[in-house]
Amino acid sequence: MISNYILSALFATGVLASGQPKFEFYAYDGLQGALAYARVDPIISPGQVSGHVHALYGSNAIRINYDYDRIQNESTCTTMRVQADLSNYWFPALYHWNGVDNFDLLHSRLSVYYWQTTYSYDPNNVNGTNKRYPFPQNFKMLGGNMMQRTINQSDPASRAIEFQCQMTNTPGGGPYSKDMRDFQRQNLTCNGELRATVTFPSCWDGLTDNSDNTHVVYPNNYVCPQSHPQALLGLVFEYYWDVASKPMDPTREDNWVLSFGDTSGFGLHGDFTNGWSESVLQEAIDTCDQNSFGIENCPAFTEWNKTQIPPCAPNGLFPNENVGMDGQPLSALPGW
Repeated sequence: MISNYILSALFATGVLASGQPKFEFYAYDGLQGALAYARVDPIISPGQVSGHVHALYGSNAIRINYDYDRIQNESTCTTMRVQADLSNYWFPALYHWNGVDNFDLLHSRLSVYYWQTTYSYDPNNVNGTNKRYPFPQNFKMLGGNMMQRTINQSDPASRAIEFQCQMTNTPGGGPYSKDMRDFQRQNLTCNGELRATVTFPSCWDGLTDNSDNTHVVYPNNYVCPQSHPQALLGLVFEYYWDVASKPMDPTREDNWVLSFGDTSGFGLHGDFTNGWSESVLQEAIDTCDQNSFGIENCPAFTEWNKTQIPPCAPNGLFPNENVGMDGQPLSALPGW
């Protein structure tokens, strides 16, 4: 059964519309925690050290530059469960600040959801056409808006972010708080995990691949606009941070801080670089209609057996700096 939390995120961004409940999707957890935490961002900061720390997932061939062919040739493992998924997924690291001089890295985990919910633009049909496209080679995109510090109801990128607090420390379950647009201003104590979603745009102009993200937009009630007519697979990141031992202080509400200095949570965002084979994704689009959380009923996907493979580690060089992975607090956010 699909969670109300994910459904609410999709309705909020216009991916799902009331009265059009049909959807097909594939969802899976990663095989492990993050591949690495590092100041690496080949979309926003290609060829250089990123301005802030990210939690990196996916192919172990990620570098400061993104190249689809190199990812295919140099990947030796991935943190993702599907063997053909050599994509990379990353988002800002979350730190706990003691209010004075200590920043503790909070470790995360990731689940991803792929949705067949968006319809391509059709000039002859207001409801669009049931045609979806796999991500092309060298495709990249962003979800959310790093610069956001308040909710902007007219901006789909702003509405694409949601948080929830797990109110009891129950492994694998809730109950969870109401949906929040930020993670600070609710005077709530997360006794288990802090959970967040980022919903990505799913309409592509079919021509460009821009680091400013103008090549993709969010649909309007399922349907892509004429300017971005091609419907892609929808993509949602779901992040989890174990914050039970590093709770929010309701008297200050500033001690959870994203790695770029955001203490509101509104600036949460996600980054995606495609590493999928187009033929595998096209087969999934054409043949997988399972209406369930798992990927077991999608013959296009072959899973890794997580009990038979070692943990995945980066096979290239990252910036040589301490970002808090050793469990020791930092005196400042790396890069800030």
